[in-house]
Amino acid sequence: MSEPENRRTAVVIGGGVGGLAAAIRLQRAGVAVRLFERAATVGGKLREVGLGGKRLPGGPSVFTMRGVFEELFDGKLDAWLELLPLDPLCRHFFPDGSVLDLYSDEEKSAAAIEAFAGQANADGYRRFRKHAARIYEVVRGPFMENPVPSWAEFLRPRILMQMPRIDALRTLWTALEDMFPDPRLRQLFGRYATYNGSSPYHAPATLAVIAHVENADGIFAPRGGIYRLAEALLGQARALGVEVVCNADVTEVLLEGKQRRAVGIRLSDGRVERADLVIANCDVAHLYGLLGEAGEKPARKYAREDLSLSACLLLCVADKAPLALAHHNVFFSPDYPREFSELVDERRPPSDPTVYLCAEDVHEQGPQGYFFLANAPALQKQGADRDWATEGPALRTRMLAVLERYGWKLQPTCEELVPPTEFARLFPSSKGALYGLASNSRMAAFKRPPNQVPHTERLYAVGGTVHPGAGLPMTCLSARIAVTLALAELGVERIS
Repeated sequence: MSEPENRRTAVVIGGGVGGLAAAIRLQRAGVAVRLFERAATVGGKLREVGLGGKRLPGGPSVFTMRGVFEELFDGKLDAWLELLPLDPLCRHFFPDGSVLDLYSDEEKSAAAIEAFAGQANADGYRRFRKHAARIYEVVRGPFMENPVPSWAEFLRPRILMQMPRIDALRTLWTALEDMFPDPRLRQLFGRYATYNGSSPYHAPATLAVIAHVENADGIFAPRGGIYRLAEALLGQARALGVEVVCNADVTEVLLEGKQRRAVGIRLSDGRVERADLVIANCDVAHLYGLLGEAGEKPARKYAREDLSLSACLLLCVADKAPLALAHHNVFFSPDYPREFSELVDERRPPSDPTVYLCAEDVHEQGPQGYFFLANAPALQKQGADRDWATEGPALRTRMLAVLERYGWKLQPTCEELVPPTEFARLFPSSKGALYGLASNSRMAAFKRPPNQVPHTERLYAVGGTVHPGAGLPMTCLSARIAVTLALAELGVERIS
């Protein structure tokens, strides 16, 4: 059956999770979608690396907010992806030798905290959970599920009355000091700031909302590895009729008229693909570079802001650990203030890093695949940068020293080191920053670029570098927001 002659068309730049989610929503709404991905496979930062016969994550490793993904599969996500609930959610190792697990059940976690650090800290945890839930109820609508609020909207009495409830005037660390007498627990929950590449000593206490999302919605592990999510999204997109083209590098977004209406793209081979709508799922700084003169002003504005953290990954295969591991694990450094002073103030790799570990093979015998991550600064926007050919191996050595402190002398049989320079190469214009702009200020939510590219028509951005923020669920929500706006601009009534 031929398609209607008046059917709307869209081009999606980038096959990351945000681009695939946008393509699915557009196609389901009756728009004919073509998606162009510069890499050989889709997924974007949701990468998978083959190493020593294992398939290891090379980017995001935490799956939560399942309902956001269910929307993309018409409530039939189970038909595409087997999700295993994780309990404990994460295992935390501290320099004094203590270990603490947190669970999806609030009272089970409270009991574990009481055994770990006493009644006052268990009570503080319950207060923290209630506080995080209140923040979620306030920010869910205006900040997570709708376009970024304008200042006029922000100043409406209804919203202003809610602002004290989101705790934006304190830093996350200050809020945690009020709730947890034990510094180990402040360190544990302060880590939520790093989920979008920020510092608990600078970021607003609003980021406590992440604790609610993780605990209320649970954390899951896709069987076979988290990259199966990218494959499921690709399968759903193609099943709906989305045309997906890999190894296709976009070099220009075509704008026409005084309104700067997006009318298509130009590929590196010179081919032009015209469309009624363009949605970009790339680092927003890269998108501005595709706009020519129209992108110069927003690019300058973006360049004035601080970038989020990057990371240094150590992917390896080694013997089964001598420690009892969970799927998600954190090995904390002994001096958290120093670690973040080095990362944020001095813009250098930490001398004694906190190390995150995703151990997807934890229940298997024999050689294991390990995904280790230490926070690292993004590349400098201007001036000389660090020599990551030297800094990367040095940070690897310090990561292994952390593990040895906990009694684990890791001896990989094969490995791959992924420093910030590699992320900068994989994701052009990102400078290796994994989450776009940092959230190290009270007004960070208003500095994140909106989904509708200003001063253009029919051009939208999705992904972790734009509203509502970083992380797999937020990326999917950005696609929902952008597609809703785009369909309204196109005059398409059937919104998915």
